[in-house]
Amino acid sequence: MQKKINISRSNFANIENGNINLTERVINDISRTFLVNKEWILDGNGEIFVDWNDILTSKILSLYQKLNSKNKKYLKGYIDRLIDEQNNMATLKNYRTEITGMPYGTEVADRVGKYAAQIADLIKLKDNLKKCIDELNKLDGYIQSVDDSLIRQIIMYRFICCFSWIKIACNIGGGNTADGVRIKLARFINRC
Repeated sequence: MQKKINISRSNFANIENGNINLTERVINDISRTFLVNKEWILDGNGEIFVDWNDILTSKILSLYQKLNSKNKKYLKGYIDRLIDEQNNMATLKNYRTEITGMPYGTEVADRVGKYAAQIADLIKLKDNLKKCIDELNKLDGYIQSVDDSLIRQIIMYRFICCFSWIKIACNIGGGNTADGVRIKLARFINRC
């Protein structure tokens, strides 16, 4: 576990034994890695685990921020097409009852037709969801490829949580200043 939260074995043992307190960085790493609510870690209040939808949204935003402008345009176009398709499906569903001149079957046939249409819609939705998950996995792979855990934290705070530079420096701790974390991120981006 200590490897997943980027601390040494001895620090991990000291935390377990109560010899040292958790730092803000370790709390953030535990929360992010194991989807545990920070408030619960600090004072035992609230739900133990973070809502998956919040994590997924944050992760998508984080991964999006790592894309170059060309890939951002591609992803935005893809999402726009999905939304258009979704809206078109909703529009078609509204018009289904207004179609006239079609043969009308028995109650059983109506249910079978309705289920067949729902199955077709679900298959298309599943395919689109798979594409989104594939894109999310690519983006997540890029974030995980950043070797420096401090840079990963700065990226998360700045682009997912939308923290100010001052708040980022306070959350990271370790004597970091707002300008210091901003410059570290700028240097990392310039190296890429």
